[in-house]
Amino acid sequence: MCTLLACRHVVRGIASPVSIITRSLHCFSNVQKYVIRRSSTSEQNHHLVHRDVNSDHRIAVGMSGGVDSSVAAALLKQDGWDVHGFFMRNWDEKEEQGTCTSDADYAQVKHICQVLGIPCQRVDFVSDYWNEVFSPTLTAYENGLTPNPDVLCNTYVKFSSFSKYVEQLGFKWMATGHYARKIHYSPNGDSRSEQPKLFLRCALDKCKDQTYFLAGINSNSIQRTLFPIGDMYKCDVKALAARLGLKDVAAQKESMGMCFVGKRKLSAFLREYTNASFYGRFTDVDSGKDIGFNDNALLLTIGQRARIPACTRSYYVVGKNMDDHVVFVARGADHPMLSCTIFGIAHPVWTSDECIQQLVNQECSDVAVRIRHRGTMAPCRLRLLQGDREHVSGCLAHDKPHHVIHLRNYTKNKHLQLGEKGIKATPSSSFLQHNLSPKSSFGARPSLQPLDQWNLDAAVQRNSHRLSAIVECKQPIRGVAPGQHAVFYTHDVCLGRGEISCVYYGSAKLPSISWSNREAITTKLHSLDCQ
Repeated sequence: MCTLLACRHVVRGIASPVSIITRSLHCFSNVQKYVIRRSSTSEQNHHLVHRDVNSDHRIAVGMSGGVDSSVAAALLKQDGWDVHGFFMRNWDEKEEQGTCTSDADYAQVKHICQVLGIPCQRVDFVSDYWNEVFSPTLTAYENGLTPNPDVLCNTYVKFSSFSKYVEQLGFKWMATGHYARKIHYSPNGDSRSEQPKLFLRCALDKCKDQTYFLAGINSNSIQRTLFPIGDMYKCDVKALAARLGLKDVAAQKESMGMCFVGKRKLSAFLREYTNASFYGRFTDVDSGKDIGFNDNALLLTIGQRARIPACTRSYYVVGKNMDDHVVFVARGADHPMLSCTIFGIAHPVWTSDECIQQLVNQECSDVAVRIRHRGTMAPCRLRLLQGDREHVSGCLAHDKPHHVIHLRNYTKNKHLQLGEKGIKATPSSSFLQHNLSPKSSFGARPSLQPLDQWNLDAAVQRNSHRLSAIVECKQPIRGVAPGQHAVFYTHDVCLGRGEISCVYYGSAKLPSISWSNREAITTKLHSLDCQ
């Protein structure tokens, strides 16, 4: 009930008085019996969420001042751990104009730790955050991409810099307030021949699940990390915080957006750190006519509505030319160029390389992809491009590749015709008139047919060593944009992620693909979608 109500609240933006009362009664009831329910869960996953009695009982908990990390620390203390709270300072507010709230956040953390009776300290990762998160994010925006700094922060700061730091202090264990769980998983389902590795598993509360942001953390990091609230609903977490004397923390609003931007507009913030111009004119992708301009047009992402001055029609972004400051837009929210079933990813990061290779070799039928937090999981076939070989994972009924790029060195005087027989190298005038600069253009353009657009973008990324795998989805996905992260799952087990590098826009209109076990896959994945 709580999950259903929470999902409805997220999608519709408001909740009815009846739903609010129902959710409140549900949460109160759950808190009263939470200790019993958690004990039952712990018995089933003792090796995953509880310490070994012979191991070091000290644990470092990353705390932000929010309700999730606060309750995580409280639960660990309840379980007998020697809990130490750590506040990570990742942004230097001295360079800002009073917009960063790290001092206030740290004061909140100290207050929470005092209430819980645990020590706390602040540790600085400003340099790490700048180099590994902010700089790549800034570069991505300058190139017209759609970055996700939260994914980078988890990978390179929280589960790398912070993890190493507390390990040097003698902490064998760490914990966070993320909504995620852990599970031993083996692709062949047999743990007798080899020790199954630890993977991330979707949280009990599907509407708060954060495995999308944690994808790619290696199995060793997962081994020494605990997620105490992974088997709780958000309403339970808030109610428990109130019972612990943290009513003010339970009542505060959730932080949204990029932490370093604060309440400012993204465009105004970026201008403080880059000389790049985000001015662009809007061009209708169908007619090729210019229909307006905007000072921040190049910051719009694929699938986003373009607010064009003096234009009453609805237009949506489908492509960009960064060199010429042009944003290509299509009329109508259902335009075919807004959806795709095929895209490429760069530099995938897997929880376990061995496991993903087994899944690919076995042509596993239960692989799904998600391109945004709380997005729908789309069943897919994954093709890893390694050397001159193609490795396939998925459940397509036919044996031969469909619309898949094969590996070879591309030159801009070749047209890459993709099909069942591979590449047909024939000249294409629409292909030849575009250069292969990684920054130049991507997405739909007026002068390119969809297949030419895919061939061009894929060739650009391959020449730049940014095409490591091809993803072919069973169902269309809207608003897939280069720079986003594609996260892969099998059932509710998170396998890893890859940055989207190129997209076959309009591929959703290709002839339908025959899938085996279609109904079974849809049923298994439906429960994971938060809609």
